[in-house]
Amino acid sequence: MVNEGFKSHSMKSSAFFTALSFYARVLTGVLAAIGIVSIISLQTGWLTLFSEADGRALQSDALPLNVRESTVAANGKKVVMSQIIPVDSSLTYDISAEVRSIAPANVKNGVALTYLGVATFDKDKKETRGGPGTYRYAGASNFRLYSDAGWRVLSGSITGEGDEAHTQFRPGTRYVRIVALLNYVSGDQQAETEDMTTEIRNVRFTPRLNMNSAK
Repeated sequence: MVNEGFKSHSMKSSAFFTALSFYARVLTGVLAAIGIVSIISLQTGWLTLFSEADGRALQSDALPLNVRESTVAANGKKVVMSQIIPVDSSLTYDISAEVRSIAPANVKNGVALTYLGVATFDKDKKETRGGPGTYRYAGASNFRLYSDAGWRVLSGSITGEGDEAHTQFRPGTRYVRIVALLNYVSGDQQAETEDMTTEIRNVRFTPRLNMNSAK
């Protein structure tokens, strides 16, 4: 009787673990399928990524950082931003990008006003404002980008903290996003660029390294 009870208990335990193993495999398969579908959705644009700082959509407007031959095109007035990046404001960062403007067929040598810089964020990833500019335009400010010029390189640097110049991070900056304002105009300049397209690629934001001789 004892042996039969033990066998019965063993059979039930075996059946339980067999079922548990089966459902674990099923769950693993489902999670893998969801992951694959999510990746495909992001690549094809079915899903949109949002910034962790302010919930703004980044999928269509994200600037490629340190990726060659990647191009973002903006038709008409547009702001594009990178992902959020940690920074050390005591270092000097070089910022650059290649840009070109494309005029409508009926416009000869059109011009697109262009800005390149950073949005600044504090330690809690909250955007900070104050001092010159909505953003810090260390790379270019109000640059007149003519369509006949082809690809142009915009570049500059930013370091330290303060509210005196675009070449400074705002006080308390611990994170940034690279920002480009494309086809940006105001007032009577609007007619110049309202139908322009600007392309931007090869965006760079890198710290300068201090090299010391080995002792």
